[in-house]
Formats: sequence, structure tokens, C-alpha cells
Amino acid sequence: MRASATQEETFAKRISQALARARLDADMTQGQVSEALGVNTETISRFERGHTAPPLFRLFELAEVYSVPPETLIAGGEGRSLDPARDVTALNVSR
Repeated sequence: MRASATQEETFAKRISQALARARLDADMTQGQVSEALGVNTETISRFERGHTAPPLFRLFELAEVYSVPPETLIAGGEGRSLDPARDVTALNVSR
């Protein structure tokens, strides 16, 4: 089973917004984050704009830099644990 492109885009958008919010809450610039991770500033910008989804290992690095739990970024900044049953139900994936 695979989520539709629209659902993937929605998920990517949710993560990108959470990344931008967490960076601002940490009072950091994209340049500071890119320096901390050893990546180009454009990489951070692309993550925050939703043009590129960060790989899982990078989400964990970003969470550490922002001093937030990784699930905060994955859940879209909702600040609570993921509810897998709700997320699966929301996908409305049909066989």
C-alpha cells in the first residue's frame, strides 16, 4: 500500500512547517542550522519549503539541534506522541 501523492505532499508540508517553527523557536537562522549539521544552507531551506523531505537520520539530527523530541517534527509540531491508528485511518488507503 502506498499513500497518494497528495497525502505524501500533505505529510511533507506538515514536516516542513514543523521544521521552520522549531528553528524559529530555537532562535536560529538557517545558516546556523546548516553549519551545525555540516550541510548547505539551501538544504535547510528546501526542507522548510517542503521541496525535499529530510531523510530520517537528518530529522533526528534536526531534533537534537532544536532540542525537541523527533516525534514533534514528524507529527508536524503538534507536540504530542504520534497516534499511529489515527494516522493510518487518515490515509484512507484502499487495496
